[in-house]
Amino acid sequence: MKKIKIHKAISIADYVGIFIIILFASGCIKDPGKVEIDQGGNQRVFSFSGIITKDTVWDGIIKIEDNVLVPAGVVLTIQPGSKIIIREKDTSKNEPMFLSAYNEILVRGRIIARGKEDNLIIFSGEGKSKDGIYWAGIILDHAEKAVFSFCKIQNAFTGIDSIRSSPVIEQNIFLKNKYAIISSGENSYPKIKRNIIRENYAGFYGIFFSKGELSGNKIENNEDEGIFTGFGSDITLKNNNIKKNKHDIKRN
Repeated sequence: MKKIKIHKAISIADYVGIFIIILFASGCIKDPGKVEIDQGGNQRVFSFSGIITKDTVWDGIIKIEDNVLVPAGVVLTIQPGSKIIIREKDTSKNEPMFLSAYNEILVRGRIIARGKEDNLIIFSGEGKSKDGIYWAGIILDHAEKAVFSFCKIQNAFTGIDSIRSSPVIEQNIFLKNKYAIISSGENSYPKIKRNIIRENYAGFYGIFFSKGELSGNKIENNEDEGIFTGFGSDITLKNNNIKKNKHDIKRN
């Protein structure tokens, strides 16, 4: 596995911009190598950024220093108990073809993150921003496959941003993100089941002709919308517990 520095990644200025966020993501790539650190017999700590060029398993503590890309044809598997720590950028300088200084995990291939009820996979940001938002999130851009179960995703602009993708998102915790989950695009059909979505700015956004299903989720104590649907989206809602949000369900 190699550490490769790539340009800074696109994140979302607002939900309207999500539909076009990755359309321009390409650029120059350099290969400076990979760093591995041992921690006295405890979980191994890996420092990583760049393009994952072959099927890869993450197990332990993974510190993300810059953007990560899982390209088409490649599988990233994340083992139960792993902690993915995404560091905040130390600069606000934007580079060509990117909109933001946030780091992101961008998936065009496959990502399989299956934790266990008593051994969650944790995705968390690390930084100094006063708003507590340290990274862009997991961006699925026409992803070939995406499965998330028993994960905790926090401190992201968007926990999972599904652009024309159909992830399975089941029994996870979304906490203290700006947006927990966004689904956009005609070919999006996420299955979002039995998650806890709380204390974000907003819970779920289904926009720009996205379809999908939300069932059995607990969506509460979000600052603005619990669920927002609009701009041609068609989201099926079943047996969700939605309460104590500023707007429990909002449609446009």
